[in-house]
Amino acid sequence: MPNLDLDGNFPDNQLEGTLRAGLQAISHNQIITFVLYKRVVLPFDGYVFWIRDLLTDPIEVFGSFHYQTDQKQEMDYNKAYQNITFTTPTQINNFNEVNPDSLWIGQHTNFEYAFSSHGNYYEQANLWHYRGQAVYPEMRTQILDNYQDLPQAAIVSNSLPIWISLNDYAPVYPSFLVPENLTPPYIVCHVDAGSTSQLQPIPLVQDGETWQLMKDKVKLVIYGFDNRTVQNYLQYIVRASMEGAFGIMKVGFTVRDGKHIQSEVNVLAQQKFVELEISYNQSAVYDTIQQYILKVLPFPVTYNVP
Repeated sequence: MPNLDLDGNFPDNQLEGTLRAGLQAISHNQIITFVLYKRVVLPFDGYVFWIRDLLTDPIEVFGSFHYQTDQKQEMDYNKAYQNITFTTPTQINNFNEVNPDSLWIGQHTNFEYAFSSHGNYYEQANLWHYRGQAVYPEMRTQILDNYQDLPQAAIVSNSLPIWISLNDYAPVYPSFLVPENLTPPYIVCHVDAGSTSQLQPIPLVQDGETWQLMKDKVKLVIYGFDNRTVQNYLQYIVRASMEGAFGIMKVGFTVRDGKHIQSEVNVLAQQKFVELEISYNQSAVYDTIQQYILKVLPFPVTYNVP
């Protein structure tokens, strides 16, 4: 039995040669193009967009592109999920850069795709397997080729912009849009979609603006606060409500402690929950929020316009 080289050197590696020959035969020397996109977060409501980085050249990688299609029909869309596996003898070093503000999107035939995992790598085989999915059709509005196509106003129709602006104690992020590997303190705001309702049945239309009194149920998930800090933060919310952008519908707050665990280190995260109901006027919220945005941007714009 030959001696193993623990440094990863495999002389006369017949396995690698055989697999590479098979890869070339299956793929017909296929080349996949990857384009770099930069993340931009709207300061109004935290919506995420990816804009093509015109300053970075695309990269081309040889490999075998395999996909599996699953059809799914829902009430508001009908689409085919494209599950992607890309096998290449070349490690894509650009993917190893830990930068949540950068995304390499592959382009093949008539669709685009992004990777979410990398696995099943055996050093002696010297093949890398990258997995992901094609960009969903309804997500195409979030991937732009030009910064000039960015929206100039808030996208959401609920009270989220209010909470984005109330960030004196910690940055506030929309639910499901928290940046990767974020270190506390920070706050996550979740506005339950089913709780948004009108308190004013017929809106007032004046000078092209629609004014309507609304109600939201808001859940705040808070990381990194002790009890005193979270109580001070709640008083900060009460004072902000007195300025007129929103009103608190129920008197009193309840702070609940979460049990977010990690068994490897046997600790609990400093996680707290606060729920409240508020009233607000949709048009007044967006008029008022512009003043908050001029004072402080909770999200940095990560794309540098050339």
